[in-house]
Amino acid sequence: MWARCTSTDPLGVISEVTVKHALPYSADELIDHSPGDIYSAGSVGVSVDVGGVSFGYSYELSGNPRIYCNENYTSDVVEWQMLPRLVSPVYLDNKVFKSATSWASTATYAGTDITFNSTTNYGAPNLQYPVVGTPKTVQVRYDY
Repeated sequence: MWARCTSTDPLGVISEVTVKHALPYSADELIDHSPGDIYSAGSVGVSVDVGGVSFGYSYELSGNPRIYCNENYTSDVVEWQMLPRLVSPVYLDNKVFKSATSWASTATYAGTDITFNSTTNYGAPNLQYPVVGTPKTVQVRYDY
């Protein structure tokens, strides 16, 4: 799963991005997720275990943003927060964030809800007015 950070307003810049994966069915159990916390994300490795087999890839994330990861295996939810570092560039415009989760399902219908959100800063001269966007959720479902 990936999220591209693009501001459609030339007067604003993106200062925070959140991505959440939540398993909506009680029969599903979160197994693994990636990436974890990264202080300075340049080259990001994403790898998850699926039934004893590891799948992974890596990608470059310019600007070395800070990635926080909060996981709750009881609630089957993983949430990532991407923030700019305090050195240039200090905003997240045109960044692509990639993440992955794996889970086990005991039913024949599996799914995950992926929610995206961002904060955009406005205001001259130092962009001091943050505006939190409306979260968008994509429901991914699979019947097997």
